[in-house]
Amino acid sequence: MTIPYIKYNNLYWIIFIGFIHNIIFGIDMYDVYHICKDKSPAIRLQNETLYEKEGVLQSVKGYYDWTFSNELSSGKRYRPPTGGEQVLSLWGLDEVRSTEFSTSLGILKLFKYGTIINPSIVLNKTDAGLPWMEPAYSVDMTISLVQPLFRLGNSKYQAIYKAAEIDLESEKSGTKHIFSTQLYYVLTAYWNYNTARDNHQIYLKSESKSNQFYEETLELIKADIRPESDINQLEADLAEKKVSLIQSGQMIIEYKKNLCQLLGVGFDELEQLNTDFSTFPEKINIQSITSVPDEKLSAMALKNRMDFLSASLDIKSAEVLLKSAKRDKLPDLSLEGLYGINGTDMGTSFGEAIKNNDSQLSNFGIKLNLNLPLSNNTARGQYIQSKTLKNKAQINYEHQRNTIRLEVITAKNNLIAAKKSLDQVEKSVDRYNTVLDNEKLKFKEGITTLMELLLLQDRLILAELNLAAVRNKYIKAIIRFRYQIGILIPEQELSRQMLNEHFISIPAFNQDLN
Repeated sequence: MTIPYIKYNNLYWIIFIGFIHNIIFGIDMYDVYHICKDKSPAIRLQNETLYEKEGVLQSVKGYYDWTFSNELSSGKRYRPPTGGEQVLSLWGLDEVRSTEFSTSLGILKLFKYGTIINPSIVLNKTDAGLPWMEPAYSVDMTISLVQPLFRLGNSKYQAIYKAAEIDLESEKSGTKHIFSTQLYYVLTAYWNYNTARDNHQIYLKSESKSNQFYEETLELIKADIRPESDINQLEADLAEKKVSLIQSGQMIIEYKKNLCQLLGVGFDELEQLNTDFSTFPEKINIQSITSVPDEKLSAMALKNRMDFLSASLDIKSAEVLLKSAKRDKLPDLSLEGLYGINGTDMGTSFGEAIKNNDSQLSNFGIKLNLNLPLSNNTARGQYIQSKTLKNKAQINYEHQRNTIRLEVITAKNNLIAAKKSLDQVEKSVDRYNTVLDNEKLKFKEGITTLMELLLLQDRLILAELNLAAVRNKYIKAIIRFRYQIGILIPEQELSRQMLNEHFISIPAFNQDLN
């Protein structure tokens, strides 16, 4: 009897298998980690946000910059002579032509505690335009100092500056957490892709075994041990295997696409990597986890989690602004002091005018400035806003603390459950392999039906697929556990082997928690 099925469309099948082979590239977690750090869109966007915060702080520093000011003026004035100026006609002049030049230079500086210092100098040169008079030079030098009293510490600017510093530190912590979160998503996608690859191998092996069984059955039919009616069932089974193989190949593509999107790279970039896939980790000792109290794991997480640190810094920033807003409700009372000297000279220079300063022309004074809005609605409204901001930061801090504690306990329990499930599924696969081998012997002896055998084969495939799924769940439980206690990202750069082992193992808690 001629059976053409296995020869059907071989060219298509070769092309398809070759296509699937090309999309299965080698990549391990070392590559994933470094690509994620360098190219992940989410991380790159967060880095830009961090740079923006640095720009905000740089801008706020401008409040304390030295400010230089300069003003220049020059002019001429023409007028007819008056009184004794009629003698100008002796010099052939019919009008008085006076010129003036003036320049002022000053610098202003705001200091940390609200002190404002402002030294300045004004230079004036006047030429009266009269032949018998030399140009007049004058110099006025002053220095003023303003110190807030009730609002000591410059509540407005200093608070903004300090809050900006804290916000930057908070953003740095938040950036580390976002990196950890994105890495968690990427590693999850990586193992989903790896599992899809394993599933494809299961279907490929199943299809190969079905072809082999097909050939063996043909020999049994020729020997009149099996009926020819078995062929139809075998052909249907082979068709189902090929469909499953095609679908599993498509799943590889889908999971690869998802991984590429998270990493921010294209297919071509990943295909340039020639490393092996990360191997499945050794199974952990459950006792090493169950023996650690939940309180210690939670304490470890609260210490390591950058999002929790960021939340605590947000409270500090809000407290600074609230304290400032509270001071701003007070009257604006400041003390101002002024000291100045004056110098004049006729016909020489500004330098001589400075040397010729007359102490009698010096001036000194102090004054109190009071600014008291009668309703003070602006300050009161800003205080309410700052208080609300602080309360919201406190609520978020407490919520995050409780959430982290719950997430750590959940991650611990899920890891334990995943390990136990893995043990049981491995036993199930071993038993199905044994039963299937026995059933094949029975089939060759003609004491069992083809349907029974094919049913057992399908159950074995399902068990192997379930094993791949449980293995995937188990290793992602390890990654999730590391993420929740805040140790997913290594503290230092590690080698390829060390980094791969880092992601698929758990720490020595007895050492870390003492």
